[in-house]
Amino acid sequence: MKYELVKTQGNLFRLRLVRDLRLPDGTVMPAKRYGGLVEGEWNLCQDGACWVHTGATVKGMAQVSDDAQVLDGAILEGDFFLEGRASVGGVKVRLERGGLGGNAKVRHPSHVLQVQFGKYL
Repeated sequence: MKYELVKTQGNLFRLRLVRDLRLPDGTVMPAKRYGGLVEGEWNLCQDGACWVHTGATVKGMAQVSDDAQVLDGAILEGDFFLEGRASVGGVKVRLERGGLGGNAKVRHPSHVLQVQFGKYL
């Protein structure tokens, strides 16, 4: 097990690492470090180096897996998946439908309604 869920107000949980986690860039996040917010375990895979960082939120049926990173300011929701070494982050990045994989990156303020196969629709 990589993380546990800590109840917050409302229907979201804060992530807390239960073991050290080596991120894809080589940074090691120590056990007991808090991360971002999720609605449930279905939002973040327990395998790989995937992580939802502090200030980021994953909710609805959105899923993060493999080594994907959800960085500060990003909101993933609806039916969205983030996989591979893809990462999203930055102020007001909001992704709702579709998915990103490979080494795709979304950084600048944007509201993406749908992404498929790493391309904006």
